[in-house]
Formats: sequence, C-alpha cells, structure tokens
Amino acid sequence: MKNIVLGTECSYQDQRVTIQKFVDFKKVIIKDESTGELFIEEIRNLDFSEKLTVNQKYIDSISDEDWVEANRKYSIILPLITAEKEMNLEVNKSVLVRELSEKHNVGYVTIYRWLKNYQATGLISSLIPIKRDGGKGKSRLNEEVEKITVDAIEEVYLNKQRLTKKETAIEIIRRCKNAGVTPPHQNTIYNRLQNLDKEKALVKRLGYIDVDQKISPVPGTYTEAKNPLDIIQIDHTVLDIIVVSEDEREPIGRPLITLAIDVYSRMVAGLYISLDPPGALGAGICLSNAILPKEDICAKYELKSEWPFWGVMKNVHMDNAKEFKGKMILRAAQEYGFNINWRPRGKARYGAHIERLLGTFSKKIHTLPGTTFESIKYRGNYNSEAQAVMTLSELEKWLHIQIVDVYHNTVHSTINMTPLQCYKEGVFGSKRKDGIGLPLMKFHPDKVRLDFLPIIERTIQRTGVVIDHIHYYSDIFRNYLYEKAWSANDRFYKNKRSKSHIFKRDPRDISKIYFYDEQEARYVEITYADMRRPPISIWEYRKALKTAAELNPSSQMTEDLIFDAYNRMKKIEEEATLTKKKVKNEAKRKERKRKVEEFGNSLKSIKNSDIRKESNFSTSEIDISNLEPFDFENEI
Repeated sequence: MKNIVLGTECSYQDQRVTIQKFVDFKKVIIKDESTGELFIEEIRNLDFSEKLTVNQKYIDSISDEDWVEANRKYSIILPLITAEKEMNLEVNKSVLVRELSEKHNVGYVTIYRWLKNYQATGLISSLIPIKRDGGKGKSRLNEEVEKITVDAIEEVYLNKQRLTKKETAIEIIRRCKNAGVTPPHQNTIYNRLQNLDKEKALVKRLGYIDVDQKISPVPGTYTEAKNPLDIIQIDHTVLDIIVVSEDEREPIGRPLITLAIDVYSRMVAGLYISLDPPGALGAGICLSNAILPKEDICAKYELKSEWPFWGVMKNVHMDNAKEFKGKMILRAAQEYGFNINWRPRGKARYGAHIERLLGTFSKKIHTLPGTTFESIKYRGNYNSEAQAVMTLSELEKWLHIQIVDVYHNTVHSTINMTPLQCYKEGVFGSKRKDGIGLPLMKFHPDKVRLDFLPIIERTIQRTGVVIDHIHYYSDIFRNYLYEKAWSANDRFYKNKRSKSHIFKRDPRDISKIYFYDEQEARYVEITYADMRRPPISIWEYRKALKTAAELNPSSQMTEDLIFDAYNRMKKIEEEATLTKKKVKNEAKRKERKRKVEEFGNSLKSIKNSDIRKESNFSTSEIDISNLEPFDFENEI
C-alpha cells in the first residue's frame, strides 16, 4: 500500500498539487503545480487517484474456490508488488513481468492487468476471477451426458470422501448407462478431471483451512519492527477487577480485554473489552479497531489527547489460541495484505511487548475499587465484590483515558520517549530517520468492520429471520422468499431447498443485524421486526434471557418473555434511581433543617447570656452632656 509522503502527487479542486510538508496528522502544506502557490489543506479534502476505488467486495461473499484463485494470482504478482514497495530500482519491471509470464505460463498483459487491479485497491478480492459464459473450452459432450458428468464430478470427486479418478470414471459411466445414453470414454473423463483447477479441487476435497495452511506464505523468522505498522502484537487477558451491572449495580464478573500494540512505537493500536470469553469476535473487533481512524472514539470518551493510529499493518503476532486461527481471521489477513505469525511454542519473547503492556494496565487497575489484585495473597481480606462500583462502560472509558491521555504521553523506558512522540517520528521522520508517511486509508469503514465480524447463518422465513429468539425483518427479504429454480427436464418451477444466508451483528447493539444481499453484493442493515423493542447489548440480552427463564421455568422461551423481563429490569433500575434520588434529597433536607436549628439555638444562647454582667458595663456611667452631632463631612 502506498503511503502519503513528502512529494506525493494528488489533486485538489481539479488542480494537480504535491505534498510539501506535514502540519499534523490531519493537515498538510500543498503546492499548486500550475501557480506555485503554497497553502494548508486537510488531507481528507485531497484526491488521491488510488483512493477512489469501487467494487470493494465483502470477503464473506466470495466462494472458497474464487478466494484460492485470487490468492494464486496474488502469489504470481507478489515479486512485482514487493519490488515496488521497496523501491528496488535495480529491478527492471518489464523484465520481471516477462520472467513471471514465462515461469507461470501467463500472458504478460494479464500480469499487468492483475497488478493494476490490485494496486487500485490493495485488496486480494480485486483479483477474483470474472465469471463469463461460453467461449473456448466448452464441452463437446451432448447436453445430457455433460450434465451427468458435471453432477457426478461434483458429488463423488469434489468432496471430502476423495474418491480416486478411476472410481469417479466408473461412477460416471454407470450413471450414463442407467440413463440410457452413451457414456464418454474413460480417457475423456480422466482429461476432464486433470483439467480441473487443482487448487479449487483441493478446497473441495481437503477443505479451505487445510489448503490455506498449505499454500499461504509463512515467514520463517520474526523480524524486528523498524517502522510503525511493521509488527502488531495482539493478546487478551482477564482484567483484575469486578464490574457491576448498569441497572442494579450488582457484581456481574471480570471483563476480558483484547489489546493490540504497535511494537515500533509502543502505541496501543486497538482494543476491545467485553464480558465474553476469548473468541474470534473480540480478536476481529480489536483488529478492525486498529486499522480504522479513531476520531469517533476520542469524541465518545472525551479524550484530551489525539490518537492518530490507523492503517493496515504488515505483520500481526498472535499466540496459538484457536480463536486466532479461524477462517474469518485468515481470510481477512489475506484480503488486507498482512501476515499472521503465530507465536512458536516456548518462545514467549515473541509476545513480550503486549504482555508487558497488559501487566502495566493490570497494576493501574489494582488501584480501582473492586479490584481482585493479582492473587489471593495480595487481596487478603479485601472484599472485591462488595467494593465493586464500576460498570463495564465506565471501566471502558477509564481505560481509554488511561491509554490515550496518560500512557501515550508518558516516557517509555525502552524507547526513551513517549509512544506518541515515537509514532510521530516514525510517520513524519526526524534528523535520525526517515518517516514512512501517513497511511492512505483506501477502505470503507463499514467494509472493514463487517469483514472482521464472525458470520451467522440463517434461513429467511415469511416472518423474517430469528437470531437468539429475536425476530428481524425487512422488505428486502421478499426478494429471497420465493426463489425458484428452472428445471430443464420437467419444464416447471419448483421451490428451492431452504438456503442459509450470511448475517452479522455487533454485540454492543443487537437491535440491528447486517444481511448480505447477494443480489446487490452488499450488506443491508436489518432492524427488529417489532420496532418498539429497545436497543440492547448482547450482555443485557443474556441477562434478560436468564431472568425470563427464572421467572417462567416451565414456559417455552419467546421474544416477548425476554423483552418483558428486560423492561421489568429497567423499571426496577428506574425506580431504584428515583428512590435513591428521593433518599438523597430527604437527607439533604434533614441536614439543612439541622443546621438551621443549630444556628437558631446559637442565637438564643447569645441573646440569653448576661453580657452586661460579664463586661461590667452600665449605661449610667456614660456622660452624654458633651456629645456633638455626627459630622459626616469631616469624617469623610
């Protein structure tokens, strides 16, 4: 991916300009090439030709076969991409293209086209094969034999049963004879199987994960981070604190944090906090958080310092936990072009940076009420549950302030500067090193967020879609309710078997889900079928589900029961808040009354005291014969 550096050409209001100097992470000084005029402008208002891309496909919409084919093309053009990234002037581009053309038996014009498509987006999905019908290579078998052959290959050869070519040929011949048609020659069948795309066939016969692990590039060594975004380390841990519920302020457990750190600058790249156990969801949201700009987060938590970290990393270091090895993480890594390095067993140093940082934040958390400390030994008689006062959202805000406003601006003992200063030096450069420039964000934020969320598969019914007892509906479902398939043999329409569709949701707000509309090749936001339902998080939903089950142990769980339990809990919360407010107001009123009474009593005591006796003072001793009227003028 090309970064924005000094001298980068772009356009502003249809005029060609060049970047002359960085003002900060948002503004640059640009020069109008036609007039020579210099002026300051925000980067978001500049037009980078590579930035204007269309047709960015969501990775979940791509079949495994097409994905493997796109990766094959990427592996062919990778030497070209690497040479351009490293600005290797010794490599002659045209010579390298022709060498790759001969090596892989691909036309050099095709290689140029693949390179252009990839550079326009920086996404592997731009290399997905375009579907075309007809042309060369069409089968010469008659229509009925062709259909039997294709079906048999799909059913008995391209599956995990992995029948041999000979067994597949025997099955095709058997089916043809049963249908009363002349079967193809055995050699014809062998040629057909031989000409299948080998990688696509492997996906069908072995499975996507096995093939991916066989063909994906795996770096042999762990290199040092020389620049920002070279290496991101990600890990998670349970925090040493108990949080309370938003409504009743009752202890609900210890949250889990997933954290990503930029090894070069020690900046926190992204984080995610939840009450869920470790899983692909937390890892995915943390990584998408690391890639995207964070202005919205800074505004949400009212942060005083900037958090100018965004962009696609080169390498991500993870441990060997299964949540980091799912299909979603692997495919997202290939799509956005970063390498995944799983920590070798017994090589703890490869995760040392993130573990030290997690340890640092754990010590800070030990100062908060409700901490569990690091062990029973240190906790002693401290009652963590009784002292717990912070909700998950309050802890989340506290952590963001601790990270962005404190940690990023505190001198790090290893790099001898603050993480923010180190990151700025890595981006903009200094006297001792050149900067890499600002990362060019070419991806739509919605695409990034959704690509890193796990898939939920559901069939569409007349009532909509049901996920965890909750109904969702949209008129767009009408297009999928009556899918029909044309039968060439019977010449009539018949209903297709129910098909699963792709959905995604953000656990922080399950009032809406995201449906992948295959017809439009985009995700569509779908809301509750009953719009009167309040927005809730997945954790609030689970608590309501538990409450509903306790209140209705013999009833079948329904959406109405769950939201009824949720509404009753909210009512309790509101009444508790109101009661607490009344109690506080009554306490204030009593305190004011007590102070007034004390003040009145003090006045009485002063009035009743015998001042004259104590001072031996008598008006009879005063001589008033010589008193003069008060002269205001002389006094003034």
